[in-house]
Amino acid sequence: MKRLLALILPLFLFAAAWSALAQPTVLNVVATTTIIADVARSIGGDRITVTTLVPPDSDEHAWQPTPRDAARLAEADLLLVNGAGLELFLGGLLDNAGSVTPVVVSNGITMLPAHEAHADGHVDDHADAKHIGVLGVDMVCDEHDEQEAHSDDEQEAHQDDEHAHGACDPHVWTDPANVMIWADNIAAALAAADPDGAGFYAANADAYKAQLADLDAEIEALL
Repeated sequence: MKRLLALILPLFLFAAAWSALAQPTVLNVVATTTIIADVARSIGGDRITVTTLVPPDSDEHAWQPTPRDAARLAEADLLLVNGAGLELFLGGLLDNAGSVTPVVVSNGITMLPAHEAHADGHVDDHADAKHIGVLGVDMVCDEHDEQEAHSDDEQEAHQDDEHAHGACDPHVWTDPANVMIWADNIAAALAAADPDGAGFYAANADAYKAQLADLDAEIEALL
């Protein structure tokens, strides 16, 4: 009996180790908003777990993080953020969140100025002629970008229009073409953290972008 166990136990341990190695990497991903989390889940599938910082139905402009949120970030493999000045709460939070580096999923999007777009996603007519630059390429778009001098009344109205974000309107997800850029950025970030899954992420991103292209065409036809 002891001899039999001596033969079986190494085989059992080898099988257990092989099973563990065969399991795909499961990345612990934190997204700042539920919208980013939804896109990440579509691309990451069962190779990732996604949680959000700002709870559903909460206003990211007013939400305040807790020490527990800092602990969650310290355990994360990846932090996905909108950028463009949306997540003003991240400044102090990242100071206590370990080494996780934010991935700005909106990098590469051509930005509208804050006063050309509104919180509900409505964009003024001809706003496409007033783009102010590409996020992450020739601009940062944080809350300190706007350097022009204004009178007190102009400054107050200007700040109301920008929702304290800065020079850019950060609500980029209202345009499906922008979310296509999100998809590529998220797929690239996941692949960098999990190279074995690069093909999986790229294929899912392509499929997701095809759905967005159909949605964009439908919106274009309606408008």
